[in-house]
Amino acid sequence: MQWELAIGLLHEMLQAKIGKDSTAANAALSACEGAGQWQEALQVFAETKSLNIQPDAILFNSAIAACEKGAKWEAALDLLATMDALSISKTVITYAAAISACEPAAAWNVALSLLEKQCRELSMPCPDGMQAGTVVNCVRRALGLKQAHSMLESFRQSWHRMEASNDAAHTVSCTSEDAMDAEPLQILAKEPGVVAVFKPAGVDVRGALLSLSTQLGRQLVCVSRLDQPTSGILPFALGSDSSAACHWLRAQWAGRLVSKEYICLCSGFSLGSPGSKGRISSSMRAMPDELKKQEVSPLGRSADTFFDVMATFRPHSSDGRPACLLRVEPLTGRQHQIRLHLVSIGRRLLGDCLYGSE
Repeated sequence: MQWELAIGLLHEMLQAKIGKDSTAANAALSACEGAGQWQEALQVFAETKSLNIQPDAILFNSAIAACEKGAKWEAALDLLATMDALSISKTVITYAAAISACEPAAAWNVALSLLEKQCRELSMPCPDGMQAGTVVNCVRRALGLKQAHSMLESFRQSWHRMEASNDAAHTVSCTSEDAMDAEPLQILAKEPGVVAVFKPAGVDVRGALLSLSTQLGRQLVCVSRLDQPTSGILPFALGSDSSAACHWLRAQWAGRLVSKEYICLCSGFSLGSPGSKGRISSSMRAMPDELKKQEVSPLGRSADTFFDVMATFRPHSSDGRPACLLRVEPLTGRQHQIRLHLVSIGRRLLGDCLYGSE
């Protein structure tokens, strides 16, 4: 494992007295955190004191990110307090990881307090939409949808006040050759601050963004994603990355207030008669040696997927294979979640070359 190799190299460097700064320790800690080994990551951080390594902001950020992976919000708060004691400046990355660490335990009051502290310390007039959405999700899980929507509305009003005071402009000129050559996208709906289009299979999200920006003559931000082979509805915020519309939509996604449905044709025997329902709850992480792919692992982030059986299909020949049509609803939004979850129960998406054997 790469994280074990990183820790071994760190100890060898220290024994050989090759440098005693935070760079090597941070590399080892990041390798552990990236592999989901949050306990080992925090152990590396704890060892820096005995090794006389002075931790810096980057090292603290990596340690707090490990707390996020392990859902250890109390440990994240301790690290923030240590940063204060050492007069080490915190960044948006620092607070984002600490706030995310509160999410699994739905510690909404702690998350909200951190969000407010971030805005004060970093002189931010309003919180970022993703971080606000994380707090909203904590509220949703702890207090229910009504309270979550109420908090989201208060955030929405603050974003609109900020935008009004900045008098932000959203019109841009897009002259990308790729965008000029692209086919116009079918617009399904357009409302204040948001436009939804149909993305055909074979079009990547970046291509869709450039094409639509040229089509509308507006700056746009993609707030959701679809894999290139997947067709479906794709929403865009009208405005810049800091616009009220962008914050508003991202907060809804991060707050788990958006429902998504996919129709999937899978190889394999039926998961029940039409109308049967099921749930796949398997944690996921990036494969340590192949970062373009994900894998099911207890060391990864939690992921949940509901499915309904819509139809079943028998093979048309003796060497054919059965198939089933599923309506799939991912409750979380991990990369390749549907593809990996279906493969994990032996129901590969037809046409999926990344996780399929054919």
